[in-house]
Amino acid sequence: MALATALTTIGAAACFQVMQSSGAFFTQVVTPHLLQMHEGLIDRNQISAFAA
Repeated sequence: MALATALTTIGAAACFQVMQSSGAFFTQVVTPHLLQMHEGLIDRNQISAFAA
């Protein structure tokens, strides 16, 4: 019983940490900018000009 309780607690803590980390990731990445690169057709010339 104690082992099951310990494993459940560790699993819940791990899930909480993953959720917190993914929230911090999307805050830092600025989600609209990340998604903007994948909308519509890909114009490689425009991307190269932007990168230069």
